[in-house]
Amino acid sequence: MTALRQALIVVLCYGVAVLATPFLLLLSQNAISLLPGGPSSSNPDGLLNYVVMGAMITGIYAGAPFLGAIALMRWWRRRDWLTHAAFGVLVAYVAMVLFDKPFWPSTQHAALLLAGFGAGLVYWFCRRPFGWVWA
Repeated sequence: MTALRQALIVVLCYGVAVLATPFLLLLSQNAISLLPGGPSSSNPDGLLNYVVMGAMITGIYAGAPFLGAIALMRWWRRRDWLTHAAFGVLVAYVAMVLFDKPFWPSTQHAALLLAGFGAGLVYWFCRRPFGWVWA
């Protein structure tokens, strides 16, 4: 497999995970709001606007932490779902800390971490059909 093809697969799967993140954030916000004493869930004005803005913000802010996570998984030769999910949480946390999420429509850190967990799983699921040459 050529390096260009490998890089394209990583970028494609990252794009899929980025597009899934706003939906995962909505799900995690709603799940957290159902817990006793949990914060109330706020519905976005328009789902399309929420998804577009969420995907743009995620793509920009999580890009550098994502590349770092891919490098670490590649170095450690880890390809299991749990590692990808854990690194998804790590990417979400690093993005929150480094960039202080100034434009993200939610102030619930737990929901963002849950969305990162789901995005890691989406990335892992996307990578499976392409083989495991890269993490």
